Amino acid sequence: MQTPVEAAASLLQSYARAVLDKDVQAFADLYHPDVCIFDTWGVWSYDDAQAWAGMAREWFAALPATERVVVTWDGLQARQFGDALSVQAFLTYTAMTDQGEKIRAMTNRLSWVVQRDGDALQVVHEHTSAPADHESGKVILQR
Repeated sequence: MQTPVEAAASLLQSYARAVLDKDVQAFADLYHPDVCIFDTWGVWSYDDAQAWAGMAREWFAALPATERVVVTWDGLQARQFGDALSVQAFLTYTAMTDQGEKIRAMTNRLSWVVQRDGDALQVVHEHTSAPADHESGKVILQR
């Protein structure tokens, strides 16, 4: 059986692949049907995987056909609590052209609660955030 960090890294690799491929179904399959998402962008929360898949559909459709998003992470930590994992990491989303040129990038903080069912893992809660500058109120998207 994988360690908690290995299991979290495997789930993150699947997440990164789904984003790179703009694969809404693969993206949505990572989440429990009753997932609760607290996202950084525009909406306070998503209350199920169907709503979250709708967000992914809009996100991927908004990207030009020649643009892909590469997701990388660092600072990965994971702890097991019974059949659940607590996962934390810093995720960087880098928009790239088909020629491999960086267009833009942003980093945010990710926390997941992951349910383990045998070898299968599903995210049951996700919270993403970025710190805000106290004086300007602007979100800081670069570490």
